[in-house]
Amino acid sequence: MVLLAGVAVTIAQTQYAVLEVKMREVQRSESQITIAWLAKIKNNTDTAQRVLVRIQFLDKDGFQLFDAVAETILQPGTITSVTDNRTIDIEMYAQIKSIQATVD
Repeated sequence: MVLLAGVAVTIAQTQYAVLEVKMREVQRSESQITIAWLAKIKNNTDTAQRVLVRIQFLDKDGFQLFDAVAETILQPGTITSVTDNRTIDIEMYAQIKSIQATVD
């Protein structure tokens, strides 16, 4: 587990290496926050792979508050940055204590 900007980050690895996962606030209103997330994934296989990258936003006890999923194609032996954003309630944002990335 790595600590980034006060948020613990867990990186899960399989035949694809999750090299980095992070998030940040990009916009805020009175009731909502837009957060952006980024995951860097390496394809350790010798073929292109269509995968789902799942980012799980967890509370202090490790329970999932919500997730974000993006589909991408990983080329063999390369590192791909996958990013997206999501708008959530301020109350939910305050409960995020860690994030975790997996590749399916």
